[in-house]
Amino acid sequence: MSRLDLTPFGFTPTESLIYEVLLTEGPGTGYGIARSAGLARAGNRDLIEFRLELQNGASPDAVIQAIKDRVARRIPDSWRNYQLGLFEFDFRFSEPGTLRTARKLRRLVDERTRSWE
Repeated sequence: MSRLDLTPFGFTPTESLIYEVLLTEGPGTGYGIARSAGLARAGNRDLIEFRLELQNGASPDAVIQAIKDRVARRIPDSWRNYQLGLFEFDFRFSEPGTLRTARKLRRLVDERTRSWE
Protein backbone atom coordinates (compact mmCIF):
# COMPACT_ATOMS: atom_id res chain seq x y z
CA MET A 1 0.00 0.00 0.00
CA SER A 2 1.18 3.47 -0.81
CA ARG A 3 2.45 5.77 1.93
CA LEU A 4 1.26 8.70 -0.15
CA ASP A 5 -2.55 8.75 -0.09
CA LEU A 6 -3.96 10.92 -2.84
CA THR A 7 -7.42 9.31 -2.85
CA PRO A 8 -9.00 12.39 -1.17
CA PHE A 9 -7.97 14.29 -4.33
CA GLY A 10 -9.65 11.85 -6.72
CA PHE A 11 -6.69 9.55 -7.40
CA THR A 12 -7.05 5.78 -7.17
CA PRO A 13 -4.73 3.90 -4.78
CA THR A 14 -2.77 2.65 -7.81
CA GLU A 15 -2.38 6.16 -9.18
CA SER A 16 -1.18 7.31 -5.75
CA LEU A 17 1.44 4.56 -5.76
CA ILE A 18 2.64 5.45 -9.26
CA TYR A 19 2.82 9.13 -8.34
CA GLU A 20 4.91 8.25 -5.28
CA VAL A 21 7.32 6.22 -7.43
CA LEU A 22 7.66 9.14 -9.86
CA LEU A 23 8.36 11.55 -6.99
CA THR A 24 10.99 9.33 -5.39
CA GLU A 25 12.69 7.87 -8.49
CA GLY A 26 12.01 10.43 -11.19
CA PRO A 27 11.02 9.74 -14.79
CA GLY A 28 11.21 6.27 -16.26
CA THR A 29 9.65 3.88 -18.72
CA GLY A 30 6.15 2.62 -18.12
CA TYR A 31 7.46 -0.84 -17.34
CA GLY A 32 10.20 0.49 -15.03
CA ILE A 33 7.73 2.57 -13.05
CA ALA A 34 5.28 -0.35 -12.83
CA ARG A 35 8.11 -2.64 -11.69
CA SER A 36 9.18 -0.18 -8.96
CA ALA A 37 5.57 0.12 -7.83
CA GLY A 38 5.20 -3.67 -7.77
CA LEU A 39 2.61 -3.61 -10.55
CA ALA A 40 4.56 -5.11 -13.45
CA ARG A 41 3.14 -8.30 -14.88
CA ALA A 42 4.86 -10.60 -17.34
CA GLY A 43 3.50 -10.42 -20.85
CA ASN A 44 2.05 -6.91 -20.64
CA ARG A 45 3.18 -4.86 -23.60
CA ASP A 46 2.00 -1.73 -25.27
CA LEU A 47 0.41 -2.22 -28.64
CA ILE A 48 0.21 0.23 -31.51
CA GLU A 49 -2.65 -0.84 -33.74
CA PHE A 50 -3.02 0.39 -37.28
CA ARG A 51 -6.47 0.20 -38.85
CA LEU A 52 -6.03 0.62 -42.56
CA GLU A 53 -7.85 0.39 -45.86
CA LEU A 54 -6.01 -1.19 -48.75
CA GLN A 55 -6.26 0.77 -51.98
CA ASN A 56 -5.10 0.33 -55.55
CA GLY A 57 -4.35 -3.37 -55.13
CA ALA A 58 -1.74 -2.88 -52.38
CA SER A 59 -0.80 -6.04 -50.54
CA PRO A 60 -1.02 -6.16 -46.74
CA ASP A 61 2.58 -7.36 -46.46
CA ALA A 62 3.88 -4.44 -48.55
CA VAL A 63 1.91 -1.92 -46.48
CA ILE A 64 3.13 -3.41 -43.19
CA GLN A 65 6.74 -3.31 -44.37
CA ALA A 66 6.38 0.28 -45.63
CA ILE A 67 5.01 1.42 -42.26
CA LYS A 68 7.77 -0.34 -40.33
CA ASP A 69 10.41 1.15 -42.65
CA ARG A 70 8.99 4.62 -42.13
CA VAL A 71 8.94 4.23 -38.33
CA ALA A 72 12.55 3.00 -38.40
CA ARG A 73 13.62 5.95 -40.54
CA ARG A 74 11.60 8.76 -38.94
CA ILE A 75 11.36 7.69 -35.30
CA PRO A 76 14.55 5.71 -34.57
CA ASP A 77 14.09 5.71 -30.78
CA SER A 78 10.66 4.13 -31.11
CA TRP A 79 12.02 1.64 -33.62
CA ARG A 80 14.71 0.58 -31.13
CA ASN A 81 12.03 0.10 -28.47
CA TYR A 82 10.07 -2.05 -30.92
CA GLN A 83 13.16 -4.14 -31.65
CA LEU A 84 13.70 -4.60 -27.90
CA GLY A 85 10.16 -5.94 -27.61
CA LEU A 86 8.87 -3.08 -25.47
CA PHE A 87 5.80 -2.74 -27.66
CA GLU A 88 4.21 -4.49 -30.61
CA PHE A 89 2.56 -3.48 -33.85
CA ASP A 90 -0.78 -4.86 -34.96
CA PHE A 91 -2.32 -4.23 -38.36
CA ARG A 92 -6.01 -4.58 -39.16
CA PHE A 93 -7.23 -4.10 -42.69
CA SER A 94 -10.76 -3.07 -43.64
CA GLU A 95 -12.65 -2.83 -46.90
CA PRO A 96 -12.22 0.49 -48.74
CA GLY A 97 -14.79 3.05 -47.62
CA THR A 98 -15.37 1.57 -44.18
CA LEU A 99 -12.90 3.78 -42.27
CA ARG A 100 -12.98 7.00 -44.25
CA THR A 101 -14.96 8.92 -46.79
CA ALA A 102 -12.66 10.86 -49.12
CA ARG A 103 -10.12 12.42 -46.70
CA LYS A 104 -12.38 12.45 -43.63
CA LEU A 105 -12.27 9.64 -41.08
CA ARG A 106 -15.63 8.06 -40.41
CA ARG A 107 -14.83 7.19 -36.83
CA LEU A 108 -12.02 7.26 -34.33
CA VAL A 109 -11.69 4.17 -32.18
CA ASP A 110 -10.38 4.36 -28.64
CA GLU A 111 -10.04 0.94 -27.06
CA ARG A 112 -7.80 1.82 -24.16
CA THR A 113 -8.39 -0.09 -20.97
CA ARG A 114 -7.86 1.01 -17.42
CA SER A 115 -5.46 -1.83 -16.71
CA TRP A 116 -3.75 0.04 -13.86
CA GLU A 117 -6.75 -0.29 -11.56
